[in-house]
Amino acid sequence: MTDLQTETTKLEELVEAYYVTKTGFAPTPSQLAALVSEIDDETRDKVMKLHYESEFEQKKQEKNESFVNGYQSASNKSCQQAWLIAAGVMIGLISAYVGQLQNKQRAELFTIDRKPQESEFQKATMYVLVCVGFLFAIRRYWYLTLNPFKPQTKIETRMGLCLIINVICLFRFWLMVSSVKRNVPWWEALVTGFGMTALQPLFMGLCALPIYQKRESAKERSDVAVLLVDICCVLIACGGVLLSTLSEHERSVFITKFPNTLYTGGAFQYARHINYTGEVILFGGWSLLTRSKQALLVPFFFFMTFHVLYAPDLDIYLEGKYGASYVAWVEKTPW
Repeated sequence: MTDLQTETTKLEELVEAYYVTKTGFAPTPSQLAALVSEIDDETRDKVMKLHYESEFEQKKQEKNESFVNGYQSASNKSCQQAWLIAAGVMIGLISAYVGQLQNKQRAELFTIDRKPQESEFQKATMYVLVCVGFLFAIRRYWYLTLNPFKPQTKIETRMGLCLIINVICLFRFWLMVSSVKRNVPWWEALVTGFGMTALQPLFMGLCALPIYQKRESAKERSDVAVLLVDICCVLIACGGVLLSTLSEHERSVFITKFPNTLYTGGAFQYARHINYTGEVILFGGWSLLTRSKQALLVPFFFFMTFHVLYAPDLDIYLEGKYGASYVAWVEKTPW
């Protein structure tokens, strides 16, 4: 059916509906054809324009109502945020246990083979899972907003900013995967990959919760103030990415020029694992953007993981490889 035929059919439906409201009877085919023929082109254009505008608004309203009902139902299920609750329990158990251990004892529980090895398949699997989480986040953004390409409300703008962090995080993971030379075990690839698969759409969903919870009111907070806070959260996340990425890049350049030499310059003169600090800041800013207290478990979980598992293991590796140079660095850089 051509556009002209479709437009004519819709115009006939409108004329017929109007005739029924006035007379109480449906017009005969000949009466309907006569009524339609009396409409000039200018009137036809105005009527169809009003019709399309009304139809578009109705579809937007239906989409919004469908999302609110469906998302409210899904969010009320305990499984929606079960992994955050589980993360909180794990943090408590890990903290209680490892707090009684020395650094070497901690690292013995969690040792990574840091010798240069080929583990491209593991790294590729991890990155594919991260990309899947990114696609889930885009999908959720698409269905949560009335106009994905032109967000209107404060919440829709916040979800757009959240999507920006998703893109930055995806780029960060690509750099990390391409620059990591050590062996990546399967458990690390799967835990990291599936964790990000769940995390990215979850953060997007947490940004959208006020749609039906009505936690925000335009009368209580100005749009400008809310937007400034949201932008600050994005800047915090971007700062974490820059700190982590640039520090690792500088170290990589140094090691390429001076192999088997401990790098203690750049940001690493302030903290021995400053790249881990950047990761925590990234997820801290991301969590703050959601305005959800539960989301703050995420950066805390990353902090505990780096502090009690990754960092002690790396300390033992560096001490064994660099000896006195590493000991002197620890004395100079205790953080």
